Amino acid sequence: ALKILKEKHIETNFKCITLLEIQGKIIKSINESFNKATLIKWAGQLDNLAAPIYNFVRKAIQQQLPTASNLSRWGISVDPRCPLCRNIQSNKHVLSCCSSNIALERYKTRHDKVLKILVDWIISNSKPNRTVFVDLEGVEYKPLSNVFVSLRPDIAILGPDNTIYTLELTICHETNFSKSKLHKETKYENLRSNLTMRFRDYKIKNYTVEVGTLGLISNIKNFCSINLNSSITDRVRAEIANSVISSSFTIYCDRNNITL
Repeated sequence: ALKILKEKHIETNFKCITLLEIQGKIIKSINESFNKATLIKWAGQLDNLAAPIYNFVRKAIQQQLPTASNLSRWGISVDPRCPLCRNIQSNKHVLSCCSSNIALERYKTRHDKVLKILVDWIISNSKPNRTVFVDLEGVEYKPLSNVFVSLRPDIAILGPDNTIYTLELTICHETNFSKSKLHKETKYENLRSNLTMRFRDYKIKNYTVEVGTLGLISNIKNFCSINLNSSITDRVRAEIANSVISSSFTIYCDRNNITL
């Protein structure tokens, strides 16, 4: 009876939170996008964060970071706009939507740090007769310009069956997992027409992986089963989560800073 009462209490509280106009958006989106087991692992990773970064994640989930928009809403300041682009500076705006060149460069840095972790794991875990091409600088990586004329999905794996498997990484806000996935699928739906002459007769299968600004990672089981010896490990998930959260925290701290 106590267990049933506790479950009903949790269910009632969850419904109340998701109905909140501001605080409920992220919580509702996360619960719709991920299963319980994934959320439990993610919560465990958050518990290992340093106190300032843990508090940042907690406030970001609750939409309570003191951004210009919130400060204006709380009556602390007047101007709710971002000093970098002059749009409304909400939590989401700071972490993933600012259009200023400074912010876009910070987002790219965050993206490439995660991509490097993902790529290094993929290369070390690839099945035999796979060649990995990457949209990263460095002599240790094979360039995507060998495979595509102008478009650049983040990762392309040349398989033994004359098929190229691509994986596009997006670092997105927690309310945009489905939207980001659809956007990338649409962007690369005609990718085969962009192949270089060497690979023009190859087939293409496209996959995406979405990583939230607070460390949640979408399911890439199908991509892994075809190209890798195992699915993504908890260690790699934790490394990606720590990297993206740390970068998001830095982006937030520098939100009003006009220099890199």
